[in-house]
Amino acid sequence: MPRLRPVCGAVASVATSVACLCALVPSSTQAQVASALIHEGDPLGGGGETISSLSNSAVNHADGYAVTLNTDLAGTATSYVWGSADGGAGGALFMEGAYGQYIQTSFESFFGISNAGEVSYSPSCTDTVSGSTGLDGVWLDATPVAVEEGVYPNDTNRFWSFGSRPGVTADGVPYWVGGVTDTPGGSTVDRGLFYGLGATPLLFSGDMLSGLPVPITNFSFDYRFSPMGTHYVAEVTLNASSSVDTAIGIDGAVAEVDGQPIREGVVVPVAAGGDGTETWSGFDYVGITEDGDWMLTGNTSGGSSSTDEFYARNGVFVFREGDVVDGQTLTGAIEGGYLNADGDYALVWDIVGESAALEALIVNDQVVLVENDEVDWDGDGLVDAGTRLTDFTGISTLTLGDRFGDEVDAYFTADIEVPIVLARQTGWRSAAEAMPDRSGSDDPLSVEVSDALGLEATFGVEDTASPADGGGPATGTVVLEGLFRVTVPIAPSSVEDLAASVDRGSVRAVPSVLRDGQQINLEYAVPVAGHVSVDVYSSDGRLQRSLVDGIMPAGTSAIGWDGRSDRGLSLPAGVYLVRVRSEAGSASSRVVIVE
Repeated sequence: MPRLRPVCGAVASVATSVACLCALVPSSTQAQVASALIHEGDPLGGGGETISSLSNSAVNHADGYAVTLNTDLAGTATSYVWGSADGGAGGALFMEGAYGQYIQTSFESFFGISNAGEVSYSPSCTDTVSGSTGLDGVWLDATPVAVEEGVYPNDTNRFWSFGSRPGVTADGVPYWVGGVTDTPGGSTVDRGLFYGLGATPLLFSGDMLSGLPVPITNFSFDYRFSPMGTHYVAEVTLNASSSVDTAIGIDGAVAEVDGQPIREGVVVPVAAGGDGTETWSGFDYVGITEDGDWMLTGNTSGGSSSTDEFYARNGVFVFREGDVVDGQTLTGAIEGGYLNADGDYALVWDIVGESAALEALIVNDQVVLVENDEVDWDGDGLVDAGTRLTDFTGISTLTLGDRFGDEVDAYFTADIEVPIVLARQTGWRSAAEAMPDRSGSDDPLSVEVSDALGLEATFGVEDTASPADGGGPATGTVVLEGLFRVTVPIAPSSVEDLAASVDRGSVRAVPSVLRDGQQINLEYAVPVAGHVSVDVYSSDGRLQRSLVDGIMPAGTSAIGWDGRSDRGLSLPAGVYLVRVRSEAGSASSRVVIVE
């Protein structure tokens, strides 16, 4: 049964883009329906602030979600992180403010949220001690972690030059890409991928990726950590003779397929799905799970095929341009990609339409939404006639939550065409200019209408001999940007059949939510006979319960678990990792204990 979640009547504005946060619910006319949770133009709190823009989404591993947004109050902008750490009704999780010697002025759109609701983010700051303004940096809630001009903790003679694209593990450890300089305020000399409050450099300028002969010089913002920070995957730039030379690194070593590095200019192995002559050309979206299962999108160059765009798992092509997914033919570039903790994936990729390419959201081989689909704008769970998805927007705004039972939530931004009448009904507020007397004119009357945010639209109104008698509600549509949550059913084995390069086995909890006094069934499968262990870990990585430890046959087995530790104590509410290990590898799934 689908989860029941709060949705809200969305507020819109005419004439330009207005954002909303939405969720998908079942529908009789579409497989999924996008339902609005929050819009630009909505009030935030009771103090008169209205939401002026929405940016990126983020998810944790406790069914939580969040979005960065800005508000306006009499011309003053304020940045917030809004959402819910446990998947409930959204609210303000954190806002810009004055913390210690710093005054924050705005948030970068990229951020992360922990299971406890801690926020790792990148604000622009003013240092009240030095007077410096516009300082870049990374924070965890009210704690500065790496702020421009601050002392670099690994060498107190050096200073931070920037901190950007932060994220956070399930248990609250921040990570980011940062730069270091020799003088406060100086240009960046070295860059690194940093982890933890102590800013441990996992990769740093001059480091060697194991398996490559040249050092690293730079880091792309295309990187991801696994939920607990056990693994990371990142695109790096190498100090090579080529003007452009990038590679994919995993945990300090170059990613390989069939013994060959995934590096720009290197021939794509036939084992990866290449034709034996094409080369790796560019890399985009990456992701990695706690088990080391990883994804990559990008393109190739040369060879006998013009279908250069690809989506790969563990270095092996799963889909390319021209492939058919859920009855639709893929074309063009991938515009978004994400891999969740359970190995589910989401992509925004064009498909072939009747007259032109259409953008589509794909989750686990399912085409979930397509350009021109209708959405639920007023939050009642039903599609609203006249609405139309016109464009998936943003960069890196697509995220995917962990599985919850047999469902998974994807978050993304999109432009929606909305009837003006519906926009008004959902809270749009306007002030129209006085209508000039155009009696006797043969030309239509143009009326400028502005909402509370200053967004404008022009409507054509038929002229009449008596303008006062020609009133009535405006008609037509407006284009509104939105951030959506998409609930998608998981088909059995849909992820296991993705042609991953390694069969590690599988495990799932039925159901995935455990209440006090109940028991769940842990179903697991191993591809080969041998020693098998099934263990339960808390979100901080500590072993709580060992359920299986012995020789098992290949195939599927099951064992019950009542939510107790090895000591027989009931474990507290939270998110737990169930991991099965065999001689073929490991796999994991999530269990949520609720009170």
